[in-house]
Amino acid sequence: MDLRNILAKEMSKSNGEAEFLKVPANRRPTAASLRKLEREISSQISANDAMRSRSMQRASKMSSR
Repeated sequence: MDLRNILAKEMSKSNGEAEFLKVPANRRPTAASLRKLEREISSQISANDAMRSRSMQRASKMSSR
């Protein structure tokens, strides 16, 4: 979906009352904060993959009983 379609959809949802606001400089993400967020997301994905793997191993042990 391109930006034009997204904006058109949001304008229709708000009955044309949506506003464009400039994000203040102190609220904009920095490169460091984006890298930190990327690391956090990556570690969470790794933890989820490990948990999924353990769950599948346990399920296979339970089904073989």
